[in-house]
Amino acid sequence: MKSGYIWIAVLFFSATSSVSLRGAFTARSCNVRPVYEPQIMNGNLEEWTNNKTPVGWSTANNTFVTTTTRANGNPGYAAQIKTTSTLGKIASGALFLGDFNRRNNILAGLTDPISLTFFGLPFKTSGKILGIQFDAVYTPGKEFISGNDRELGFCSIELLKPKPGREKEEFVYHGNTSAGVYHKDNMAYPVAQKRILIGNSEGTAWNGYKITVVSNTTWTTVQMLFDYPNGEMPDFTHFHVVFASSAQGDTFRGVKGSTLTLDNIRIIYEEEK
Repeated sequence: MKSGYIWIAVLFFSATSSVSLRGAFTARSCNVRPVYEPQIMNGNLEEWTNNKTPVGWSTANNTFVTTTTRANGNPGYAAQIKTTSTLGKIASGALFLGDFNRRNNILAGLTDPISLTFFGLPFKTSGKILGIQFDAVYTPGKEFISGNDRELGFCSIELLKPKPGREKEEFVYHGNTSAGVYHKDNMAYPVAQKRILIGNSEGTAWNGYKITVVSNTTWTTVQMLFDYPNGEMPDFTHFHVVFASSAQGDTFRGVKGSTLTLDNIRIIYEEEK
Protein backbone atom coordinates (compact mmCIF):
# COMPACT_ATOMS: atom_id res chain seq x y z
CA MET A 1 0.00 0.00 0.00
CA LYS A 2 1.29 3.44 -0.86
CA SER A 3 1.99 5.96 1.86
CA GLY A 4 0.75 9.47 1.28
CA TYR A 5 -1.31 12.41 2.30
CA ILE A 6 -3.14 15.38 0.81
CA TRP A 7 -1.87 18.94 1.11
CA ILE A 8 -4.40 21.70 1.63
CA ALA A 9 -3.29 25.35 1.58
CA VAL A 10 -5.29 27.81 3.67
CA LEU A 11 -4.75 31.51 4.33
CA PHE A 12 -4.98 32.78 7.91
CA PHE A 13 -4.41 36.27 9.27
CA SER A 14 -1.06 36.66 10.99
CA ALA A 15 1.87 39.02 11.43
CA THR A 16 3.86 38.26 8.31
CA SER A 17 3.13 40.20 5.11
CA SER A 18 0.84 43.20 4.77
CA VAL A 19 -2.24 43.35 2.53
CA SER A 20 -4.60 46.31 2.07
CA LEU A 21 -8.35 45.71 1.81
CA ARG A 22 -10.38 48.62 0.43
CA GLY A 23 -14.13 48.93 0.55
CA ALA A 24 -16.51 51.62 -0.64
CA PHE A 25 -15.96 53.85 2.40
CA THR A 26 -13.09 52.36 4.41
CA ALA A 27 -9.55 51.09 3.94
CA ARG A 28 -8.08 48.48 6.27
CA SER A 29 -4.74 46.70 6.51
CA CYS A 30 -4.17 43.19 7.74
CA ASN A 31 -1.41 40.61 7.68
CA VAL A 32 -1.68 37.18 6.08
CA ARG A 33 0.49 34.09 5.95
CA PRO A 34 0.10 30.80 4.06
CA VAL A 35 -0.55 27.82 6.33
CA TYR A 36 -0.25 24.26 5.07
CA GLU A 37 -2.57 21.98 7.01
CA PRO A 38 -2.94 18.54 5.39
CA GLN A 39 -5.82 16.30 6.29
CA ILE A 40 -5.71 12.53 6.61
CA MET A 41 -6.00 10.97 3.18
CA ASN A 42 -9.50 9.52 2.64
CA GLY A 43 -10.50 10.34 6.21
CA ASN A 44 -14.15 10.22 5.15
CA LEU A 45 -13.56 6.61 4.01
CA GLU A 46 -15.39 7.08 0.72
CA GLU A 47 -12.66 5.53 -1.47
CA TRP A 48 -11.97 1.79 -1.39
CA THR A 49 -9.71 -0.43 -3.48
CA ASN A 50 -12.22 -3.21 -2.80
CA ASN A 51 -14.83 -3.84 -0.11
CA LYS A 52 -12.08 -4.63 2.41
CA THR A 53 -9.40 -1.91 2.03
CA PRO A 54 -9.98 1.86 2.22
CA VAL A 55 -7.55 3.89 0.09
CA GLY A 56 -4.70 5.40 2.14
CA TRP A 57 -5.24 3.09 5.12
CA SER A 58 -3.97 -0.30 6.23
CA THR A 59 -5.89 -3.13 7.87
CA ALA A 60 -5.08 -6.45 9.54
CA ASN A 61 -6.81 -8.39 6.76
CA ASN A 62 -4.76 -11.35 5.59
CA THR A 63 -4.94 -14.80 3.98
CA PHE A 64 -6.45 -16.36 7.10
CA VAL A 65 -8.92 -13.74 8.28
CA THR A 66 -10.81 -10.60 7.23
CA THR A 67 -11.46 -8.15 10.07
CA THR A 68 -12.17 -4.91 8.14
CA THR A 69 -14.95 -4.36 5.60
CA ARG A 70 -16.84 -1.48 4.03
CA ALA A 71 -20.11 -0.50 5.72
CA ASN A 72 -22.79 2.19 5.61
CA GLY A 73 -21.38 5.49 6.84
CA ASN A 74 -22.40 8.89 8.17
CA PRO A 75 -23.12 9.45 5.30
CA GLY A 76 -21.70 7.40 2.41
CA TYR A 77 -19.28 4.64 3.39
CA ALA A 78 -17.58 3.75 6.67
CA ALA A 79 -15.03 1.19 7.84
CA GLN A 80 -16.24 -1.61 10.08
CA ILE A 81 -13.59 -3.50 12.02
CA LYS A 82 -14.58 -6.69 13.79
CA THR A 83 -12.89 -9.10 16.19
CA THR A 84 -12.83 -12.69 15.02
CA SER A 85 -10.59 -15.71 15.62
CA THR A 86 -8.06 -17.65 13.61
CA LEU A 87 -6.10 -20.79 14.41
CA GLY A 88 -7.67 -20.79 17.87
CA LYS A 89 -6.59 -17.25 18.73
CA ILE A 90 -8.53 -13.98 19.04
CA ALA A 91 -7.86 -11.64 16.10
CA SER A 92 -8.83 -8.01 16.68
CA GLY A 93 -9.90 -5.85 13.76
CA ALA A 94 -7.58 -2.92 13.05
CA LEU A 95 -7.51 0.20 10.89
CA PHE A 96 -4.37 2.35 10.86
CA LEU A 97 -1.98 4.61 8.98
CA GLY A 98 1.06 2.62 7.90
CA ASP A 99 1.78 -0.83 6.46
CA PHE A 100 0.75 -4.35 7.38
CA ASN A 101 3.01 -7.40 7.08
CA ARG A 102 5.82 -5.46 5.34
CA ARG A 103 8.19 -8.39 5.91
CA ASN A 104 5.74 -10.88 4.34
CA ASN A 105 5.83 -13.12 7.40
CA ILE A 106 2.21 -13.48 8.47
CA LEU A 107 2.94 -16.45 10.77
CA ALA A 108 4.98 -14.15 13.03
CA GLY A 109 1.65 -12.75 14.13
CA LEU A 110 0.83 -15.95 16.00
CA THR A 111 3.41 -15.14 18.67
CA ASP A 112 4.16 -11.43 18.12
CA PRO A 113 1.12 -9.77 16.51
CA ILE A 114 2.32 -6.15 16.67
CA SER A 115 5.45 -7.10 14.69
CA LEU A 116 3.15 -7.17 11.63
CA THR A 117 2.03 -3.54 12.02
CA PHE A 118 4.37 -0.80 10.78
CA PHE A 119 2.75 2.35 12.14
CA GLY A 120 3.00 5.91 10.86
CA LEU A 121 3.10 7.85 7.58
CA PRO A 122 5.41 10.77 6.68
CA PHE A 123 3.64 13.99 7.53
CA LYS A 124 4.46 17.70 7.38
CA THR A 125 2.41 20.72 8.39
CA SER A 126 3.05 24.33 9.30
CA GLY A 127 -0.08 24.29 11.48
CA LYS A 128 -0.43 23.05 15.04
CA ILE A 129 -2.13 19.64 15.35
CA LEU A 130 -4.37 19.51 18.40
CA GLY A 131 -5.70 15.99 17.86
CA ILE A 132 -8.32 14.17 15.80
CA GLN A 133 -12.08 13.82 15.54
CA PHE A 134 -14.08 10.83 14.27
CA ASP A 135 -17.56 9.31 14.28
CA ALA A 136 -17.98 5.87 15.82
CA VAL A 137 -20.43 3.13 16.75
CA TYR A 138 -19.16 0.36 19.06
CA THR A 139 -20.77 -2.98 19.89
CA PRO A 140 -18.81 -5.44 22.05
CA GLY A 141 -19.39 -9.14 21.41
CA LYS A 142 -20.24 -9.28 25.10
CA GLU A 143 -19.57 -6.83 27.95
CA PHE A 144 -16.80 -8.74 29.70
CA ILE A 145 -13.89 -10.84 28.44
CA SER A 146 -13.75 -12.61 31.80
CA GLY A 147 -14.54 -11.60 35.37
CA ASN A 148 -14.60 -7.80 35.58
CA ASP A 149 -12.32 -7.30 32.56
CA ARG A 150 -14.46 -5.30 30.12
CA GLU A 151 -14.25 -5.71 26.36
CA LEU A 152 -13.39 -2.30 24.87
CA GLY A 153 -12.43 -0.68 21.61
CA PHE A 154 -9.27 1.37 21.22
CA CYS A 155 -7.79 4.39 19.46
CA SER A 156 -4.29 5.85 19.64
CA ILE A 157 -2.78 8.90 17.93
CA GLU A 158 0.93 9.67 17.96
CA LEU A 159 3.48 12.08 16.54
CA LEU A 160 6.63 10.10 15.81
CA LYS A 161 10.29 10.65 14.96
CA PRO A 162 13.32 8.36 14.44
CA LYS A 163 15.51 7.51 17.37
CA PRO A 164 18.73 9.59 17.49
CA GLY A 165 21.21 8.21 14.99
CA ARG A 166 18.51 6.26 13.11
CA GLU A 167 17.31 9.10 10.87
CA LYS A 168 18.70 7.57 7.64
CA GLU A 169 17.52 4.03 8.34
CA GLU A 170 14.20 2.41 7.50
CA PHE A 171 11.42 3.92 9.61
CA VAL A 172 10.09 1.11 11.82
CA TYR A 173 7.58 1.63 14.60
CA HIS A 174 5.43 -1.23 15.90
CA GLY A 175 4.10 0.69 18.89
CA ASN A 176 3.59 -1.08 22.18
CA THR A 177 1.41 -3.78 23.67
CA SER A 178 -1.73 -3.14 25.72
CA ALA A 179 0.48 -3.79 28.75
CA GLY A 180 2.54 -0.72 27.80
CA VAL A 181 5.70 -2.51 26.61
CA TYR A 182 7.30 -0.96 23.51
CA HIS A 183 8.38 -3.39 20.80
CA LYS A 184 12.08 -4.31 20.79
CA ASP A 185 12.44 -3.57 17.04
CA ASN A 186 11.14 0.01 17.19
CA MET A 187 13.48 2.42 15.37
CA ALA A 188 11.29 5.41 16.20
CA TYR A 189 9.51 6.77 19.26
CA PRO A 190 6.49 8.98 20.06
CA VAL A 191 7.06 12.65 20.92
CA ALA A 192 3.32 13.11 21.57
CA GLN A 193 0.64 10.52 22.29
CA LYS A 194 -3.03 10.19 23.19
CA ARG A 195 -4.98 6.96 23.75
CA ILE A 196 -8.59 6.22 24.54
CA LEU A 197 -10.60 3.08 25.33
CA ILE A 198 -14.10 2.89 23.88
CA GLY A 199 -17.15 1.34 25.52
CA ASN A 200 -20.91 1.75 25.88
CA SER A 201 -20.96 2.98 29.47
CA GLU A 202 -18.76 4.90 31.88
CA GLY A 203 -16.17 3.16 33.97
CA THR A 204 -12.48 2.44 34.37
CA ALA A 205 -10.55 -0.04 32.24
CA TRP A 206 -8.03 -2.65 33.37
CA ASN A 207 -5.19 -0.15 32.94
CA GLY A 208 -6.82 2.69 34.87
CA TYR A 209 -7.98 4.64 31.79
CA LYS A 210 -11.39 6.31 31.91
CA ILE A 211 -13.68 4.78 29.28
CA THR A 212 -14.86 7.00 26.41
CA VAL A 213 -18.58 6.33 25.95
CA VAL A 214 -19.87 5.62 22.43
CA SER A 215 -23.34 4.44 21.42
CA ASN A 216 -23.88 0.90 20.13
CA THR A 217 -26.71 1.98 17.80
CA THR A 218 -26.13 5.58 16.61
CA TRP A 219 -23.12 7.64 15.58
CA THR A 220 -21.13 9.35 18.34
CA THR A 221 -18.59 12.07 17.52
CA VAL A 222 -15.35 11.67 19.49
CA GLN A 223 -12.53 14.19 19.90
CA MET A 224 -9.04 13.19 21.05
CA LEU A 225 -6.62 15.99 21.92
CA PHE A 226 -2.91 15.82 22.63
CA ASP A 227 -1.72 17.15 25.97
CA TYR A 228 1.54 18.89 25.01
CA PRO A 229 3.58 19.38 28.22
CA ASN A 230 4.64 22.96 27.39
CA GLY A 231 1.74 23.74 25.08
CA GLU A 232 3.94 23.53 21.98
CA MET A 233 3.72 20.83 19.33
CA PRO A 234 7.09 19.00 19.20
CA ASP A 235 9.03 18.35 16.01
CA PHE A 236 8.04 15.08 14.34
CA THR A 237 8.37 13.26 11.02
CA HIS A 238 5.46 10.77 11.00
CA PHE A 239 1.81 10.80 12.05
CA HIS A 240 0.09 7.70 13.38
CA VAL A 241 -3.55 6.75 13.99
CA VAL A 242 -4.75 3.25 14.89
CA PHE A 243 -8.17 1.85 15.79
CA ALA A 244 -8.89 -1.63 17.18
CA SER A 245 -12.14 -3.47 17.89
CA SER A 246 -10.55 -5.23 20.90
CA ALA A 247 -8.18 -3.09 22.98
CA GLN A 248 -6.27 -6.12 24.29
CA GLY A 249 -6.22 -7.97 20.99
CA ASP A 250 -2.42 -7.68 20.77
CA THR A 251 -2.26 -10.19 23.65
CA PHE A 252 -5.06 -12.32 22.11
CA ARG A 253 -7.64 -11.09 24.62
CA GLY A 254 -11.01 -9.98 23.36
CA VAL A 255 -14.49 -11.14 22.41
CA LYS A 256 -15.37 -12.53 19.01
CA GLY A 257 -17.94 -10.31 17.27
CA SER A 258 -16.88 -7.00 18.87
CA THR A 259 -17.40 -4.34 16.19
CA LEU A 260 -16.11 -0.77 15.85
CA THR A 261 -17.52 1.23 12.92
CA LEU A 262 -15.71 4.44 11.95
CA ASP A 263 -16.26 7.44 9.68
CA ASN A 264 -15.21 11.07 9.13
CA ILE A 265 -11.72 10.82 10.65
CA ARG A 266 -9.94 14.18 10.51
CA ILE A 267 -7.19 16.19 12.15
CA ILE A 268 -8.12 19.12 14.39
CA TYR A 269 -5.86 22.16 13.98
CA GLU A 270 -5.43 25.04 16.40
CA GLU A 271 -7.28 27.58 14.23
CA GLU A 272 -10.45 25.51 14.53
CA LYS A 273 -10.65 25.85 18.31
